[in-house]
Amino acid sequence: MIAPGLSEITDRGIDGVNPLFARMADNDIKRDLLESTSPFRRGNKIILVPIDLDSHWGCADFDFEIMKLVLFNPVQTRAHYATMDKVINEFFREHVSGLDRIQQRATRQEGTNSCGPLTLLCFQCMHSALI
Repeated sequence: MIAPGLSEITDRGIDGVNPLFARMADNDIKRDLLESTSPFRRGNKIILVPIDLDSHWGCADFDFEIMKLVLFNPVQTRAHYATMDKVINEFFREHVSGLDRIQQRATRQEGTNSCGPLTLLCFQCMHSALI
C-alpha cells in the first residue's frame, strides 16, 4: 500500500532514495538497492536522498528542473559536509554533472536529536509548492 499522498508526489516527478540505504554498512548492498529502485532512471525531476553522517542525518536534493544539488546538514559543519560529498561522489557521481551545488543555510541544529525532523522539514520546505 502506498502511503497517503505518496502517489501524488511520485506522479509529479518527485522520488526518493530509501532511507535504509543510508544505514547499510555494505557498499555493494547499497549499490544493489539503488539499482533495484532506480529513482534516477524514471525521468523524475526531483530526487530526495537522506544521508546518514554517523548517527546524524542530513540530505541531498537533486533538482533537475532548476539544475541544482542542494545539500543540507542541520549542524552545518565542514566535517559533515565533507562526509556528504564523499557519499555523493561514491554513489551518485554520474548524476551531479551540470548541477549547481549549494550548501543550504538554515536555522542551525542546537540539540543532539533534532537532525531527523530538521532534515524532513528541509525536504518539505524545498518542495512545498510542488506537493
